[in-house]
Amino acid sequence: MFKNIFDQKNRILLKKILYWGLGIKRWILLGAIGVLIVSTGISYTVKNVFNLWIPDILPGIWEGIIVGIFGIIILLFAAWGLLQSIAPILFRIRGVQEITTAIYDRRSREKGPRIVVIGGGTGLSTLLKGIKEYSDNISAIVTVTDEGGSSGRLRRDFSIIPPGDFRKCLVALSSDKLLGDVFEHRFTKGKGIEGHSLGNLFLTALTEITGNFEEALGQSLQVLGIHGKILPSTPIPLQLSATMSDGSQIIGETKIANNANEIKHVSVTPENPHGYIPAIEAINQADLVIVGPGSLFTSILPNLLVPDIREAIHKTKATSLYVSNVANEPGETTNFNLADYIETLEKHTEQNIIDYILVHNNDIQSQKKSLPASLAEAYDAKIIFEDVVDNENILIHDPKKLAKAIIDLYYSNTT
Repeated sequence: MFKNIFDQKNRILLKKILYWGLGIKRWILLGAIGVLIVSTGISYTVKNVFNLWIPDILPGIWEGIIVGIFGIIILLFAAWGLLQSIAPILFRIRGVQEITTAIYDRRSREKGPRIVVIGGGTGLSTLLKGIKEYSDNISAIVTVTDEGGSSGRLRRDFSIIPPGDFRKCLVALSSDKLLGDVFEHRFTKGKGIEGHSLGNLFLTALTEITGNFEEALGQSLQVLGIHGKILPSTPIPLQLSATMSDGSQIIGETKIANNANEIKHVSVTPENPHGYIPAIEAINQADLVIVGPGSLFTSILPNLLVPDIREAIHKTKATSLYVSNVANEPGETTNFNLADYIETLEKHTEQNIIDYILVHNNDIQSQKKSLPASLAEAYDAKIIFEDVVDNENILIHDPKKLAKAIIDLYYSNTT
């Protein structure tokens, strides 16, 4: 019987139930103390009310101790009997296992590292899907240069920060698939509503109700029961401009992304915008700062062109990491190698702004050879090669693989 009750699977479940910080052991202890106090109280009450004669074999204080010990013995005996009776059934109830695991995971995430992720678009939401399994203390800092599609229309019509990338972050951090599908639903017909996603309209409506976009984001997180924060890099929408290899100037994120010419440099208007204070504070208080993955020129760099954000990353004591893309994007990073990504990042920011660079390990030697001597020396021990690609689509990151590689790197630097 003992073997069946305490097999390996049940021991793991019991260990999770009694895991430090779950808030279970304290209540068990309190309950036991309560039972002992009540038992002692009843004992003295019965003795005094009924004037029972008990030989004064021991002094009064020992009388209470004996009663308490007797109560503990009974309590342990009852608990052991209860365990023997219900354990074979309890440990096989799926609901009990799920609830225990959920409590264990939630408490673990509540104590997880303070993580800041910086970017935009699909790359940022991909990372959030994986990293949310390791911590509830996540702050996503999102670019505000989008001016195409539904986001662009709402930006122009309502003079708000474009909501599209923020919607993607809400969906990524949510654990409710149906909710995600609803937020991502895009209307295919209807005058004025065609082309809009429901999530974008939701954020726009909340912005009008609350009075500002940042408050709308905070309320959205509460309404949807999402842990963490989603913050703009700057409280005003920015316009992205690019200087191309032929010397031409292109204005607008969408036009830049769709242009076939090589991009030499990007900038934002207004120039040198102030960073959003909560975003700066999040970086200052972070344990881990992650830049990327995502479109280098249109999702990553616009955040780093905000001086306050750039300076906070440079000064942070947190472990900082840049996640390089697993595939180049036509137009933006056509024919880019690892050296091109690093040099572009440094050209728009400063040298050694990032502690580590995470790269997919598909062709390590050729990627190392692409580095000029100066970069090879500077980043020799800072480039981490890991398998982070999706097995079914080699052009994108796998959220779970990516998150695990990042968390493993973080804990290897903190232990």
